[in-house]
Amino acid sequence: MRMKRLLVAAGLSAALMGGMTALPALAETEIVMPGWADYSGPYADIMPGWEGGRVAVIEWWNANKGKELGVKLTYKGVDGRYDPAQVASLWPGVLSEFKPVLLFGMGGADYAAMKTRLPEDKVPMISPTGGYGFTWADNPWSFNLRPTLAHEAAMYVEWRRKSEAMTRPLKVVVVASEAAPAWVDTVNGIKAFAAGNPDKLDLVDVIWTAPQPTDLTTDIFAAVSKQIDAVIVMTNSAGSVAVKTALDNVGSDVPLMLGAHNGLTAAGAAIGGMETLTNTFECAAMAPPVSGTEAAAFYDELHVSYGLEPAWDNATILGISQGLFIVAIMEETIRRYGAGEFDGEKVREVILDYTVPAAAMHGFTGDMKMNNESSFPLSGLIGYCATVNAGAFMVLEGAVPVPEIPKW
Repeated sequence: MRMKRLLVAAGLSAALMGGMTALPALAETEIVMPGWADYSGPYADIMPGWEGGRVAVIEWWNANKGKELGVKLTYKGVDGRYDPAQVASLWPGVLSEFKPVLLFGMGGADYAAMKTRLPEDKVPMISPTGGYGFTWADNPWSFNLRPTLAHEAAMYVEWRRKSEAMTRPLKVVVVASEAAPAWVDTVNGIKAFAAGNPDKLDLVDVIWTAPQPTDLTTDIFAAVSKQIDAVIVMTNSAGSVAVKTALDNVGSDVPLMLGAHNGLTAAGAAIGGMETLTNTFECAAMAPPVSGTEAAAFYDELHVSYGLEPAWDNATILGISQGLFIVAIMEETIRRYGAGEFDGEKVREVILDYTVPAAAMHGFTGDMKMNNESSFPLSGLIGYCATVNAGAFMVLEGAVPVPEIPKW
């Protein structure tokens, strides 16, 4: 996998240079970095930004750090359709062809397909999405940059009750699908938060539907008749649009809460404009897509100098933050062991030992430190809650703490 390429230094001929001897060839180590993608499944609509962010960060790192270290990282996207069966079928070929030492992951589908293969094949995986209860185990090989999606749903519950000085529990209905293990797990996590905090959350019902639902009007009509305070959807953009459309169809102003990956910018693009997303919110433990921040300035650099075309939105933020964490880990591993002198097991040791500093994350996160007890950081996490104002993304609070949830 650590293929050696010779970059021959250009020089004038000995005759023209008075017999000068040609400069010696410079050796460069190429490390191939595969990444799971989805251009035909539930996240196809946001994949160009997600993968575009990954690729741009790789190009930035090669130009700014790789040359110094004699290393070139090469990204290879693999369309797993966010389908565990598809991912499982493709993995042997990916392992054989690329011999990866670290993978760009997407989330629950990858983990479900590879939870036993990653430790067997000694290849760690990094995903920028929220984590999952089923990865909350010792000795992880798959890591998430954020807490679970259930933690982020709980952020909304806590923020909403605080902002409205609410003394009773928030009454919610969750809309989900059994098509993806991650979505089922998120419901289980929300149930765990409700069970542990009956004074804060009353989970009135769960509506199980298709991964890309068409008409949920009847279900939502029944839900809002129960005097609920919010509907929570943490699946995909199709689910966000279906629920918002149903709320509009029944004339309800019940707030809709979404995740970052299926949130305001993604749902707004899918529904025909963010101005239609009245009473819609998102909360996430990541950088918000707003201007005037360090993260936005880094996006501008990637856009201007490294070919990043997708817009400044949550999908692109997922790719950039994932890319920055991965190149920081690779850089530290290379500095410790030398280019081409390590395997996936050594990379995992660095993931668990090294704190990626906030400076290396360029405003997308603070210091990032993984642990051996879960797939995601367990402490020191904050996020934001946002809504739409006059058709534009607006952060309501940018320092929302992440509540603790018992392991489920």
